[in-house]
Amino acid sequence: MKAADTYLNSSQWSRPSGATQDVGLHLRLFGSGSDSLLLLHGLTASNLYFGAAYDTLGNHARVIVPDLLGFGRSPRPDNVDYGADAQVDALVSALDRIDANGSLYIAAHSAGTLVALRLATRRPDWVRGVIAFGPPLYPGPERARTHVASMGWWVRMFALDTVWARTACAWMCRHRRVAARIARWLRPDLPTAIADDSVQHSWVSYSRTVRNLVLDAQPPRDLAGLKIPIVLVAGENDPVVDLAFVRELAARYPNIQLEIWPGSHDLPLSASDRCVAAIREWVRRI
Repeated sequence: MKAADTYLNSSQWSRPSGATQDVGLHLRLFGSGSDSLLLLHGLTASNLYFGAAYDTLGNHARVIVPDLLGFGRSPRPDNVDYGADAQVDALVSALDRIDANGSLYIAAHSAGTLVALRLATRRPDWVRGVIAFGPPLYPGPERARTHVASMGWWVRMFALDTVWARTACAWMCRHRRVAARIARWLRPDLPTAIADDSVQHSWVSYSRTVRNLVLDAQPPRDLAGLKIPIVLVAGENDPVVDLAFVRELAARYPNIQLEIWPGSHDLPLSASDRCVAAIREWVRRI
């Protein structure tokens, strides 16, 4: 999820390298190694969210950066619910097609965190660990809605399935070029390519992802059964993260480590060098 009050320096981002493939999902590949590193973006983003700063990770692993189902240049079918299992089904199929179904590390941002945890739960033979930046983890649906509503009118209007949001999203789908210009105006701090990709979804894929992946999900159930190393990284001013709850999770489960960094929700953009260093060190330790 995006927080409307997060502002960045777009000069910190440049376009990443890698070859693209369409294997059920649109994804970008670079690097080599016996291990694979999967980078998962958050809501309304695309694989470009992980810019050129992340290219150095290809020196240590085969790096796979997909557009999640319903976003970017991946398909946007109307007949799926866009919950965690639907996203994982699409990921598993894509990973099978590129022979990346073992010794897998996952670094995820925001809503991508929930996909990562579900993949680790369903395929424990594949996933060796998860590092999550800005994880939208809540004790349950009621707390999730309350927390999202507290983030301000802009987020509340688009996240809680209002008539206005549905109308606006339908209009943007019909006028994507204009919508991209509006996205650039609303978030002038974002790199242009990332602002443009923020409108690459449908109302179905967006609204169902918000509802079924984020608001109605029960990720704590997945966490209870996972034994792999999990690192949760939260910005100290991140309005998306329920800091009290992630602290509780870190205290409850010995395999979960919590780090609080300066910054807000877009740490993979605003602190990309630190994120890359943390991912590299984390993979080395496991």
